[in-house]
Amino acid sequence: MPVPLRSVRTVTMRGSSNADWMRTHRMNSTPTHPSPFPNPRGEGRPISDRLKTRALRAARTAKNVRTVHAQRQANRELDRAIASNAPISGLTTSSRPTPVVVSFTSYPGRIHSAARVAHRLLDQTVKPDRILLWLTEQQFPERQVPQQFQDLQELGLTICWARDSLKAHTKYFFTMAEFPSATVITVDDDVVYPRDLIEVLLRAHTRHPRAVIARRAHRITFGPTGRPLPYNRWQHQCRTSAGPAWDLFATGVGGVLYPPNSLSELTFHKDEILRLCLDADDIWLKAMELLARTPVVLTQPMPILLTAGSQGQALALSNVGTGGNTKILNAVFDAYGVWDVLDRLARNEPSTPS
Repeated sequence: MPVPLRSVRTVTMRGSSNADWMRTHRMNSTPTHPSPFPNPRGEGRPISDRLKTRALRAARTAKNVRTVHAQRQANRELDRAIASNAPISGLTTSSRPTPVVVSFTSYPGRIHSAARVAHRLLDQTVKPDRILLWLTEQQFPERQVPQQFQDLQELGLTICWARDSLKAHTKYFFTMAEFPSATVITVDDDVVYPRDLIEVLLRAHTRHPRAVIARRAHRITFGPTGRPLPYNRWQHQCRTSAGPAWDLFATGVGGVLYPPNSLSELTFHKDEILRLCLDADDIWLKAMELLARTPVVLTQPMPILLTAGSQGQALALSNVGTGGNTKILNAVFDAYGVWDVLDRLARNEPSTPS
């Protein structure tokens, strides 16, 4: 039976007002059941936790601001270099015992960004033997590309044509198949790379000739049972040089160097790529590295500065955000027994090469 309003008495604590008592009561009371609605402001949590959350948000915001500023600056410098028409020599004129081939791919939506990347690759402090841009005839009918590629080809860029697209796998697949004895460096078509990219990778390669060399890598982390944690719980974007290590996961966006014979012969199983991981080339390559017993070295980690307006259709936006990488990782590693290989390598136990 509801209590009549006129019978409700106001209780006041001695020496305090009604408002003071109500504030004290509200702070010390605990609800009998949790609210069904999440509280985005974080009330109810300890003040220390809320302060930590705010500090983390502020740090992320500051980092994003710095990245955006650096990205704009890098693009402006690249614009000035392109506009200056300064003479550049794209390829080496000296002979190497093992040729160095830089390889990347693109598609119509990013072809103008690819031209900017090609210009920077042709203006490196250490010159490669070849720079290959792989395009597909399906995406570029009659092999028509923007006029600016004419000048880039005169400077040393080679445009190669593939019949079918393997998406991001295209950047390494055909080059490694055609040049099995070369040192292959893969890059993406949407990053403003530093002028010393190739120099830094080759310097580390000299110290670690049997390792894959990367300038951006994650570290695989493991749970209490020894099973690797989901991809989004790894240690991402390691900040210091490391390796050689089995649990380092090279990411192609930073540029990756692959010595000859650093990947398993299973690398070129096109049907398996299409079936298991067409949208995750880094995962496939990591599996092939482990099957070939090839560790990864992270050298001079660098910030990823994107070319202007190039991220409309990034694979990472869909794979990481939806947990797609974890699903693909498990599918590939389970199919080839890579988890067992990684476990044995981590324990320094012998295992049979694939």
